[in-house]
Amino acid sequence: MALIYSRQMVDNGFNTKRIAKNTIVLYLRSIIIMMIALYTSRIVLKGLGVEDYGLYNVVGGVVSLFAFLRTSLAKSTQRFLNIEMGKPNGRVAEIFKVAMTLHICIAVIIFILAETVGLWFLNYYINIPQGREFAANIIYQSTIVSLLESVLVVPYTASIIANEDMRFFAVVSIIESVLKLVVAILITITSFDHLVVYGVLLSIVSIIDILLYIVYCRYKFEEAKFGLSFDRYLLRQITGYTSWNILGYSSVVAAKQGNNILLNIYHSVVANAAMGVANQVNSAFTTFTGNFQTAFNPQITKSYAAGDYSYLKTLVFASSKISFFLITIMSLPIIFNMESVLEIWLTEVPQYASVFCVLVLCDKILDVLSTPLNYLILSTSNIRNYQILSSCIYFSDPIIVLLFFIAGSDAYYALIVKIFIMILILFLRIHYSNKVIDSINIVSYSKQVLIPITLSLILTLVVGWIMFHFSTTLVMHLLSTIILFFCSVGCAYLIGLSADERLQVQNMVRKKLKNI
Repeated sequence: MALIYSRQMVDNGFNTKRIAKNTIVLYLRSIIIMMIALYTSRIVLKGLGVEDYGLYNVVGGVVSLFAFLRTSLAKSTQRFLNIEMGKPNGRVAEIFKVAMTLHICIAVIIFILAETVGLWFLNYYINIPQGREFAANIIYQSTIVSLLESVLVVPYTASIIANEDMRFFAVVSIIESVLKLVVAILITITSFDHLVVYGVLLSIVSIIDILLYIVYCRYKFEEAKFGLSFDRYLLRQITGYTSWNILGYSSVVAAKQGNNILLNIYHSVVANAAMGVANQVNSAFTTFTGNFQTAFNPQITKSYAAGDYSYLKTLVFASSKISFFLITIMSLPIIFNMESVLEIWLTEVPQYASVFCVLVLCDKILDVLSTPLNYLILSTSNIRNYQILSSCIYFSDPIIVLLFFIAGSDAYYALIVKIFIMILILFLRIHYSNKVIDSINIVSYSKQVLIPITLSLILTLVVGWIMFHFSTTLVMHLLSTIILFFCSVGCAYLIGLSADERLQVQNMVRKKLKNI
């Protein structure tokens, strides 16, 4: 027993070091990508104009209605690869081939649906400005190409993440961001229709993206060789699991894109442009926190497969807290300075953009907090009831928003409703996590996660409100922002982290300083 326990401690220590190493790589990646993405969106908005930018977002939203198929299979592929890697003699190569087969089938289904139902919906129900019908259809076709690429690349990216090879993952993501920046610059100097050129060039970037992943995986990972498999047992396992994932992720996509369409119908493309700006901010912070969680997620699934529930609980709680602090430390100074940030960032700030961005960040804070719980639940094979209940909650989002819009409510109510939906999802995930690990329940989660982060957040908000309330000059405003940043870091460290977690942070800092 002592030998087994000692071996587990060594393994967990090695895993923790690997998580820390991958986190640093992905953290640097996220900072670079976030800076490039925010600057790119400024150039794109300037190059396209508010109306075309809003049109691009709503047309892309129609194609995204089919993206739930891709997202569902992506999570399933990731889960099964991690599970097999957690076993002594896992069938990793066979899982990859089965996943490749399923993704090709999904790509064909998406293509057929997009070119029939989607095309009909675009041309008959979307509010397209007069004279922009041709451009809208070109953007639609280009977005389909990008979506199909994102489907076919999933088995390769899943293999990279499952093998925890985050360096190449980071490099390709940076290359993709740089190429998108080049595209944004090109549309400002071309004499052709900017919207058409933008869509076509983005689809070319997508093709380059998948080629890089295919070439790398072919020579790096033995299991990631292109091939098809129709193993009935594995197909039945993966498709059965995926079918419930499809239900869950279709509800998420339907809620998001349904709200975009409702904004288009009850307000205008200007509201869609504001939502596009908010989505850029959301994407930047998703990349920032998502990269950190990407370093944790393979270990969560592998720990579940190995039956190491004590370490698993530690991973889930730590990931929840650190993800929350990462996003609040970065977002609170921006929230308090949102209007100034948007004026500096964008040459033309769309109506609603400021309030949309603030509400999107509030929603994102709740989302990253509960995401590790979601990964824990999805590590199991019994996800039917969880996906049914969560999808019912998500599907209710656009229905409630529709009722508000019919009653004459303002556009930002779409995001207020979404925030309340995320609160419900958080408690649903706590409930179903308890079915996986008995020691994870509302009491333990509140005591170890919710109460510390809430106290930390309240104190930070109070300090921030006082500082900015009395800031009357630019110098005082900048000073308040700096104080708020360090206050949020201090509150997170002293109030948010437990004594053991603070000790781990101190040891990690000491080791880093010794290596300098």
